[in-house]
Amino acid sequence: RCAVISHILGFEKNAFAHQTMPNDAVAYAHDLYAALRHMDHANADIILITELPHQKEWQGVNDRLRRAAFDSRSVLQNLIK
Repeated sequence: RCAVISHILGFEKNAFAHQTMPNDAVAYAHDLYAALRHMDHANADIILITELPHQKEWQGVNDRLRRAAFDSRSVLQNLIK
């Protein structure tokens, strides 16, 4: 069961659960933890987040997501097996 958090439309079609996010960095940051909680309550096996813009105003959000995803590669590898 794959959940998707995305600021880009179109990813929701094949997702077990989906959360559409704002295109604004401040609003995205504000809504991020609620979206993650929503995906957690949906009992998703994995949460995929579409790549965010690399502009300066998105640095904080990108940093938070990188920290949250730290060491998640082993989780993904176990799900693929």
